[in-house]
Amino acid sequence: MARCGFIGLGRMGSGIARTLIKAGNSLTVYDRSEESVAPFRDAATVADSAGDLFAAADVTFLCLPGSPEVESVMEHFFAGSLAGRTVVDLSTSRPASSRKLAARLADEGNYFLDAPMTGGPAQAAEGRLTLIVGGEGKVYERCLPLFECVAAKVFHVGAVGSGNVIKLMNNVICAGYVALYTQVLPIAEAGGVDMQALLEVLGASGAASPMFERYAPKIVNRDFDVLFTTALALKDTRYVEELFDEAGMGADLVTTMARFLERGVADGLGDCDMSELSRLAVTDGDTSELRPIRGLKRSSSPTGRMPARFAFPERTFCRNGSGDALNRLTCPGRSGKNSPRFKRATIRCADLRASHPRSPCSSTITPGPRPRRRSCPSCSTGSIRGASRMNRSRC
Repeated sequence: MARCGFIGLGRMGSGIARTLIKAGNSLTVYDRSEESVAPFRDAATVADSAGDLFAAADVTFLCLPGSPEVESVMEHFFAGSLAGRTVVDLSTSRPASSRKLAARLADEGNYFLDAPMTGGPAQAAEGRLTLIVGGEGKVYERCLPLFECVAAKVFHVGAVGSGNVIKLMNNVICAGYVALYTQVLPIAEAGGVDMQALLEVLGASGAASPMFERYAPKIVNRDFDVLFTTALALKDTRYVEELFDEAGMGADLVTTMARFLERGVADGLGDCDMSELSRLAVTDGDTSELRPIRGLKRSSSPTGRMPARFAFPERTFCRNGSGDALNRLTCPGRSGKNSPRFKRATIRCADLRASHPRSPCSSTITPGPRPRRRSCPSCSTGSIRGASRMNRSRC
């Protein structure tokens, strides 16, 4: 039986590693986080470093966020002058990066497979993932018994890099579905639609899909438990943009989605589930200006943009160099025919210290009629999204 190694014991990796152990495989594990390693100390061998793990394993699985992390870890492999070893990258990585690593490993007598997966933490823990494997057929056949321990379906799709190309296509399509749901479902609710009826009708129509069944109820019911973060969706979308650039092809929709995801990450939703992008609302039909649905409770008046039942829990942040998003409150009411009216709101960062003890800032911001990006005149905390009328005391 091959000696197995596993690097990356996060939400997905920990479940896969446990599944390998349950199948009777001898496993050595490594993760930079002691908290992630601790549950495995009684069931597996814990390596002191990535280099030690590579030296101890015949087949090493990598389950990391993306190509930068994979490339960094692989430098420990190359430093060990190893031969006859196999590295299986379960991460969703750049195809070009996978090909470069495979070529470098082959030059030293080693082997590489890119084997990104579909499924979530529950499927990982139950051994019901789907693996999309790229690489030499002989190497794939040798690793197939290990793959069958953790996956219900295994596809060999061609040369190294092919697995990641297909996985990226899958991810950007799925992320596109969710991005659309986060835009159209709030609009339907704003129009007074019975949302349970909407879910039932769309679920029985051409719009039905596994993604709709999984994410539409999450958005309607405000169930924001993390299945896939906005930051990871943005990472994968950028990788797909790179594929289009390499091929010299246009990617208008992919680029638009990347910009939408970037706004979500910039607004503090990077570590949140993609369903929380439903917090973003389009202002006055101008899709170039997005603002969060947060802060003031929505009016139930016919003039209000969103009904009261659509109000989200308030989330306040202070941008003072700590990397948090700036709190901003706006009123969705209207006056006149089309002119937006915003209730004046004064926000003192100093008043938010209960939730953000690190905040030393005492800026005061009075939003005016049209949001725009301004730089703080009193400090170097970066640009601040405020309004045409601002009153700031010294930071």
